[in-house]
Amino acid sequence: MSVIIRMKRVGVKKKPHYRIVAVDARKRDTGKVLEILGQYDPRKSVNSEKITVNKERVIHWLSCGAVPSGTVSSFLSKIDGISIKKKWIKKKLPKKSKKTGKDK
Repeated sequence: MSVIIRMKRVGVKKKPHYRIVAVDARKRDTGKVLEILGQYDPRKSVNSEKITVNKERVIHWLSCGAVPSGTVSSFLSKIDGISIKKKWIKKKLPKKSKKTGKDK
């Protein structure tokens, strides 16, 4: 099973709040999460209070092969005790041009 660690918005209008969750990559649109790993509140004034993460569970999911999104990987790289390897970062595929069908 391929797992993605991404952010899920749970805040109300004009007051964003996000959960950092582990989601099955094949069913990411259904909204069902495997586990809630932490939260991110962009409205907090102090940077240390903005992000709260369960380090043990994040390390567990990364060791099982979970791939963090770009935003989550930048958050995790700022936290002590979690090292992000380049192979773990999810990359966007290049778009194909309509006329030639080749990558740009």
